[in-house]
Amino acid sequence: MELYMSSMGYKSPPHKLIKFFKDSRDSWEETAKERREQIRDLNARIRDLEASRESWKTKAKEAEERASEQEEVLKSVQEALDRAQTDRAQLQHEYEELKKNSRNSSAS
Repeated sequence: MELYMSSMGYKSPPHKLIKFFKDSRDSWEETAKERREQIRDLNARIRDLEASRESWKTKAKEAEERASEQEEVLKSVQEALDRAQTDRAQLQHEYEELKKNSRNSSAS
């Protein structure tokens, strides 16, 4: 065994090499396990963030649609108000004319 180890380039006794290689393997396995867990956690986070982003995108589209609908309602209400103010001004003018004509008729 020692002849085999020396031919591989190792000068340490086999029992020390075995312990070193076992510890190295265990360390590597632990690191690999931690990285797998980290990858799993990051994939879960990506999935959650994508779902959240999709949810916010849907909410934003709905809000834009509601805003657009409310702008249309506001526009129609503004148009109705403008018509009502025009009608009011016209009626006020007619009232003033009638009032003026009635004064002129009563004064004569």
